[in-house]
Amino acid sequence: MIPINENILAQAKKIRILGKFIQIEGKIYLSDGTIAAEGKGMFAILNENSLKEMSKDYPSLSKNWMY
Repeated sequence: MIPINENILAQAKKIRILGKFIQIEGKIYLSDGTIAAEGKGMFAILNENSLKEMSKDYPSLSKNWMY
Protein backbone atom coordinates (compact mmCIF):
# COMPACT_ATOMS: atom_id res chain seq x y z
CA MET A 1 0.00 0.00 0.00
CA ILE A 2 1.21 3.51 -0.80
CA PRO A 3 0.61 5.96 2.08
CA ILE A 4 -1.08 9.27 1.29
CA ASN A 5 1.40 12.11 0.64
CA GLU A 6 4.29 9.66 0.27
CA ASN A 7 6.99 10.64 -2.22
CA ILE A 8 7.36 7.87 -4.77
CA LEU A 9 9.53 7.03 -7.74
CA ALA A 10 7.90 5.37 -10.75
CA GLN A 11 10.12 3.65 -13.30
CA ALA A 12 9.23 1.78 -16.47
CA LYS A 13 11.30 0.19 -19.18
CA LYS A 14 10.70 -1.23 -22.61
CA ILE A 15 11.44 -4.95 -22.60
CA ARG A 16 10.90 -5.71 -26.27
CA ILE A 17 8.91 -4.96 -29.37
CA LEU A 18 7.06 -7.83 -31.03
CA GLY A 19 5.63 -6.69 -34.35
CA LYS A 20 3.02 -4.05 -33.52
CA PHE A 21 3.20 -4.70 -29.77
CA ILE A 22 5.51 -3.43 -27.05
CA GLN A 23 6.18 -5.14 -23.73
CA ILE A 24 6.73 -2.82 -20.75
CA GLU A 25 7.66 -3.50 -17.11
CA GLY A 26 7.45 -0.98 -14.30
CA LYS A 27 7.89 -0.52 -10.56
CA ILE A 28 6.84 2.07 -7.98
CA TYR A 29 9.29 2.66 -5.13
CA LEU A 30 8.55 4.28 -1.78
CA SER A 31 10.91 6.91 -0.40
CA ASP A 32 12.74 4.25 1.65
CA GLY A 33 13.46 2.25 -1.51
CA THR A 34 10.97 -0.55 -0.97
CA ILE A 35 8.86 -1.65 -3.93
CA ALA A 36 5.20 -0.66 -3.46
CA ALA A 37 3.94 -2.02 -6.78
CA GLU A 38 5.20 -3.65 -9.92
CA GLY A 39 3.59 -4.67 -13.15
CA LYS A 40 4.09 -5.57 -16.75
CA GLY A 41 1.97 -5.37 -19.83
CA MET A 42 1.80 -5.83 -23.55
CA PHE A 43 0.51 -2.81 -25.45
CA ALA A 44 -0.47 -2.25 -29.06
CA ILE A 45 1.51 0.39 -30.93
CA LEU A 46 -1.08 2.61 -32.64
CA ASN A 47 -0.77 5.38 -35.15
CA GLU A 48 -2.33 8.80 -34.60
CA ASN A 49 -5.39 8.10 -36.78
CA SER A 50 -6.19 4.93 -34.81
CA LEU A 51 -5.95 6.84 -31.52
CA LYS A 52 -8.23 9.58 -32.85
CA GLU A 53 -10.81 7.02 -33.97
CA MET A 54 -10.71 5.11 -30.67
CA SER A 55 -11.08 8.24 -28.53
CA LYS A 56 -13.63 10.17 -30.62
CA ASP A 57 -16.51 9.39 -28.21
CA TYR A 58 -14.39 10.30 -25.17
CA PRO A 59 -13.45 13.99 -25.57
CA SER A 60 -11.69 14.27 -22.21
CA LEU A 61 -9.57 11.21 -22.92
CA SER A 62 -8.90 12.40 -26.45
CA LYS A 63 -7.79 15.80 -25.15
CA ASN A 64 -5.23 14.18 -22.83
CA TRP A 65 -4.01 11.55 -25.32
CA MET A 66 -3.63 13.68 -28.39
CA TYR A 67 -1.07 16.47 -28.34
